[in-house]
Amino acid sequence: MCERRLLQKNENGRQGIMSSSASGLRRIAPVALLSLLFLCAANPAGADTNAEKSTGAVQCPSEISLDNGTLEGKSLSLADAVDIAVAQSRTLKASVNKLEASWEKVSETKKQFGLNMKVEANYQRVHDPTSFAMPYTYYDVAPIYIPGVLPQPWDLPDNLKDESMYTITDPAPKFGFLSAEINQNWQHGAELKISKPLLTFGKKRKAVAAARSDSEVKELDVELERRKLMLNVRKSFYQVLLAERAVEAQEESVERARAHVEAANSRFNAGVVPKLNVIRARSDLEQAKEKLIMTNKGHALSIMSFNNLLGFPVSRKTELNDESAYRRMNLKPLDFYYALAFVSRPEIKQIELAQNATELAAELEEKKAVFSLAGTWTFHNRGSTFASQDAWRAIIAGEIPVFDNGLASAKKAQVLKRRENLNLSETDLREGIQLQVKSAYLDVIEANQRIESSEVILEIADEAYRMADIGFKEGVTAQIDLIDAEHTLTQARLNSAKAYFDYETAKAQLAYSCGVDSLEDYVNE
Repeated sequence: MCERRLLQKNENGRQGIMSSSASGLRRIAPVALLSLLFLCAANPAGADTNAEKSTGAVQCPSEISLDNGTLEGKSLSLADAVDIAVAQSRTLKASVNKLEASWEKVSETKKQFGLNMKVEANYQRVHDPTSFAMPYTYYDVAPIYIPGVLPQPWDLPDNLKDESMYTITDPAPKFGFLSAEINQNWQHGAELKISKPLLTFGKKRKAVAAARSDSEVKELDVELERRKLMLNVRKSFYQVLLAERAVEAQEESVERARAHVEAANSRFNAGVVPKLNVIRARSDLEQAKEKLIMTNKGHALSIMSFNNLLGFPVSRKTELNDESAYRRMNLKPLDFYYALAFVSRPEIKQIELAQNATELAAELEEKKAVFSLAGTWTFHNRGSTFASQDAWRAIIAGEIPVFDNGLASAKKAQVLKRRENLNLSETDLREGIQLQVKSAYLDVIEANQRIESSEVILEIADEAYRMADIGFKEGVTAQIDLIDAEHTLTQARLNSAKAYFDYETAKAQLAYSCGVDSLEDYVNE
């Protein structure tokens, strides 16, 4: 097993899509820079910018390739099987993805209280023929010409042409209209918004702590999923070994039954026994073959299930190495494993984290003042004859809850009820853990005692069969007694293998119930 940091931080900036005029951007840039410098002073460089990392190390093995042929032809030990299953488990990878997402959630919560800047700009073509018209009056006039005194206007130099004198030629006034377009065909605008909460009265700290608590729960989910997987792998590993022992026992039974048929035929041909003995021996042989077929089927299915659990193709021919299997150990007193479970089980830690999260949630629902600094600079240019070309505004906002009609109190009451439910769940969990530990503990003791008794029974059955076989060959033992002795020997072999299987699976269950990977560090020498 090795430690691998599961968080891979991607610092990808968000890109906005906008179109803006060059003049609008030139106007907005100086104000944006000044505002940014002012607000960044309230936010220390680098603060709250990195994604939250795990509070502990999540154990996982290095990646194991299944396609490069390095595992082909290699018998797998129990440790190999556990490492491969943990590396390839899709369920475990899904839990890891949730954990990484929770780390990003902590970062998101921090950034919600950080500096925010938003730029909006537009450049648009408008068809709005609205215009303004104002009436006015005027008179017909003509320049005055006095020969020898006032020359014709076109005879004057260019710099004196506007000095001509005019007179009204028609005393009746004329009427006209002065008009202008209100909206130009092209309009553009730009807006910059920058905001930064200044005083949150602990709201940020509690919100981040709540998000971090959820992340720790997800981390424990990964650990819990890993231990469940290890338990299943161990059970499946020993299930395959048990199936192999059953096949071996049934193969031996078939060979013994075949030898019985040969002996019965030989004695029948010699006229020592009747034909019924031959028929009975052949029937026993066929029954042994039928059991062997069923046992081979169970063995094949157990290997397929084991392959699927490890992420192998189910058709793979997997061989197991049982050199490290079937290790007997002396357990400590039961109270020791109770205490070990209460400090090691991930579920206990998850309940504690959930209780802390509900306390933070209750505090967050309380009415508290929040002050924020928000700066907004807005530029609009519509090109209108009568409207202002530029506009801007800056805002400093504060929020002080005064009356919410009991909304915050209702939310807080709901959170407190969830806390009560968590307390009840903790009691149920502790009682359930005690039951699991004691059950697994007693199973280990029972299986250990069964191993001792099954070995004695196997020795007796083996000796009984040997004596019955000798007696049958000498004609002093009935064939039915020999068949019974053979069946007893086969069953004794199966019972012995089953006792070892139950012992190892009980050990794995006890380790899981105590919240540890293995019992080897928690037994008497």
